[in-house]
Amino acid sequence: ILGSTVFILPGSASDPASQSQLNFVSGVIETGANTLVHQKSDATNIIGVSNSCYVIGNFGSAINKTTRTFPIGDANGYRPITITSTDTAGQASASGYHWVTVGVVSGNANTGSSAFSSDIKNVSNVRYYKINYNKGTSIVTQMGFNKFNPSYGVGDGITAGSTNLRVAFSTNERATWTGMTQLIVPHTTDLSNPPTTITPDSLTIPVVSVDAGTSVYVALATSTGGTTLTQEEGVAKSFGLSQNYPNPFNPSTSISFSLPQSSFVTLRVYDVTGKEVASLVNEFKNTGNYSVNFDASKLSSGIYMYRLSSANTSISKKMLLMK
Repeated sequence: ILGSTVFILPGSASDPASQSQLNFVSGVIETGANTLVHQKSDATNIIGVSNSCYVIGNFGSAINKTTRTFPIGDANGYRPITITSTDTAGQASASGYHWVTVGVVSGNANTGSSAFSSDIKNVSNVRYYKINYNKGTSIVTQMGFNKFNPSYGVGDGITAGSTNLRVAFSTNERATWTGMTQLIVPHTTDLSNPPTTITPDSLTIPVVSVDAGTSVYVALATSTGGTTLTQEEGVAKSFGLSQNYPNPFNPSTSISFSLPQSSFVTLRVYDVTGKEVASLVNEFKNTGNYSVNFDASKLSSGIYMYRLSSANTSISKKMLLMK
């Protein structure tokens, strides 16, 4: 896990030999609450990304009036997203570094009270993306986006062969989700070689503009009348416990888990001595996917273990509290 945010500078545009290249060789890079930033805007300078070699957490990239794929995912799989920025008002014409950061958040994109535009009926409860614009040393205070192309795979609750899958975005902390249309060529879901990227129509009016220091959220969605996202209706495929996010954290973090069948479950947190310090879940739960918040404001910095248990199964993971 990265101990701090790491910047990889782009090098000189006039000297190809000096230009940086990010080469994924083996395993995943876990950023925790930090970010791996590659400030070269040319996508050809990132190579070796695969289903077993990607970034878990937050990845930053320069994106100047172009399209860029962010090689990210979570503990459950590689789920890259491609972002297009063509809004000239949001581009840096002055000298200085600025970049876009994208993070994958495991859990329900619906806050529990989210509202939806009339063309969609729900959003994914498996994961969503958080996109930030970072001004850096640039004088540009806003970045515009007009297309988001997330991806999906096995275990995301996607029904193959459907044309009901959509992409939705939120600019108000997930209070409202707006669907992106697919009027030109409706996407047909395909799980033969995941992850599969979905391509919605471009947004022209309005372009999604993000001020420096603020966020836009992106998630898979189901069109009104469709049943593409089966997990949105509580169909979990396996007993699972996700890595908390963010990690390291201070003072709170989110823990997601899934139940393939209704059962009595517990989710407890322990310190390094094995002492229980928190009980987050201790009740009967129906089949489905869940996310709970763990507030460690009264605990000391250190490594903690959290354990999900049912009658027949138990899964444990570690997390790091850094104050």
